Amino acid sequence: MTLQSLVHKLEAQLQEERGVQGRLLSLLDAQEKAVLAGDGRALEITGSDIERELSTEPRRERNRRELFEDVASMLGVPMRILTVRSIAERLGADGERLSRLRNELEEALLAVRRKAQRISVLARGHQEVLRDVMCLLLGTDGETGDGLLVNAEA
Repeated sequence: MTLQSLVHKLEAQLQEERGVQGRLLSLLDAQEKAVLAGDGRALEITGSDIERELSTEPRRERNRRELFEDVASMLGVPMRILTVRSIAERLGADGERLSRLRNELEEALLAVRRKAQRISVLARGHQEVLRDVMCLLLGTDGETGDGLLVNAEA
């Protein structure tokens, strides 16, 4: 196998990963809408869809590792020092596409991370509102469960 064929494989892998991140972002958009709407069923569905998408990570990680091992061997360097950026830099002008794909993936990963953080904040806020409502309805302090037995006996 030539270095150029390994680079093509790496480019394909970056495109695949970009596709995964795009699908995750769409699923997170749907999950955010479900959180805002308080739609438990939609949350369950999007959660399952996200888990299914994330379940492909071990296979993708294994493929990445094998590809990086092959590139490291071809370049005669230890795998631990290689990154997509360093490979692109070593290739010079031939690494421009690789560099562009890496930047696109980095942007996609950042968008997914931001969306996931936003959903986390929304979900925590939703949980706090529910806890406050339960405390009001049950007459508890929300921390110790005080008042539950009294209310149950009344």
